[in-house]
Amino acid sequence: MFLAAVAAIAYEILSASALTNLLGASIFYFSLTIGIFLAALGIGGWFQAKIKNNLIEKLILIEIILSF
Repeated sequence: MFLAAVAAIAYEILSASALTNLLGASIFYFSLTIGIFLAALGIGGWFQAKIKNNLIEKLILIEIILSF
């Protein structure tokens, strides 16, 4: 889990840096990236609490949906 968290934070920083380099306004894009990232974590945690049965099948379905 630690490695996944480090990779997620690194991705967040890289995406915010890329937006800043392309569009300027560093504080705005870093704040936007962090806000979206934390909102997605909250939504994912909320949905995770709803999943009770057939965990493997639902994991595969979610991964297929995310790949699109």
